[in-house]
Amino acid sequence: NGMLVDTDDGEDVKLKDVHVLKSMFNNFHVRGAGSVSFVSCTAKGSVHGRGFDAGGSVTISADSCTSSGNRRHGFGVTDSASVTMKKSLLSGNMQTGLGLWKNATAEVTRSRICDNGIEGLYAASDYAGTFENCRIENNKRNGANLQERTNIIMNGCDITGNANSGLLAYG
Repeated sequence: NGMLVDTDDGEDVKLKDVHVLKSMFNNFHVRGAGSVSFVSCTAKGSVHGRGFDAGGSVTISADSCTSSGNRRHGFGVTDSASVTMKKSLLSGNMQTGLGLWKNATAEVTRSRICDNGIEGLYAASDYAGTFENCRIENNKRNGANLQERTNIIMNGCDITGNANSGLLAYG
């Protein structure tokens, strides 16, 4: 991993203008029970992993961040982690721009999720989140793939130019 941020003791970590490029696995690997704030950070070109990888009960905020050209996901959130993202770009990742699994939650505002290899947004079971004034566009398969029991609110989002479905939802 490029940068491991472990908040097991409930710490609050603030990172500004940190750029992690071409790590062998995840560029930013975040775990624990605290909070991590990213401002104007870049995760680019992870060889085998994710740009940002968050898990555990950690709370993440990402403001004006970019995650692009990663082998897997631009931003992967799992295991009850939560992310608040605004004015960010998730682009050109080999799989998804934003992937959410296992009780992960997200609030995404004024962000762009585009040109990813499979989906812009992939949300698996037991996910809850809101997307406001976002653009989800030009992804190679679906703009947003929402699996069963997914609870999501989209307000003022443009979903356009995706190869298969703009919004694919399972019941």
